[in-house]
Amino acid sequence: MNPRKAIAIAGVNLRRLTRDKTGAFFVFVFPFLIILALGAAFGSGFTPQLGVVSAGSGPLGQDLRARLAATEGLEVQAFADVEAMRTAIERGELEGGLAIPAGYDERIRAGETVPLDYVARPTGGTQELQATVAAVVDEQGGVGGRRRILR
Repeated sequence: MNPRKAIAIAGVNLRRLTRDKTGAFFVFVFPFLIILALGAAFGSGFTPQLGVVSAGSGPLGQDLRARLAATEGLEVQAFADVEAMRTAIERGELEGGLAIPAGYDERIRAGETVPLDYVARPTGGTQELQATVAAVVDEQGGVGGRRRILR
């Protein structure tokens, strides 16, 4: 095939495409919109939000909250009560939440196993968030006592 004929055919088809506004939209604009939507939905610029209720938990509870806040790639928000935190999780404002019970410090120092209530949204990324929270709780385990995370 002659290259001039191929270029002439391509030129005719390109002129037809640019005259047809709907065709031009689906060839040039629509693919970029799809890429933008997929990037927004599945992009990597995501920092998980964790709510923490630690009122009355004592110095060890405050230390645990500070350790969570210092964790890279995690944003921590303090809440006054568990219901407010759960409401924020249900609304999608948070990916998960940790409730440190009142008297946490005294119970840990007494050698008790203290259950920590962990609540999360039913999405794929919350398993990684739970693993991060569990690692921080285990890291604090050297301070004294045992603790665990419950769903």
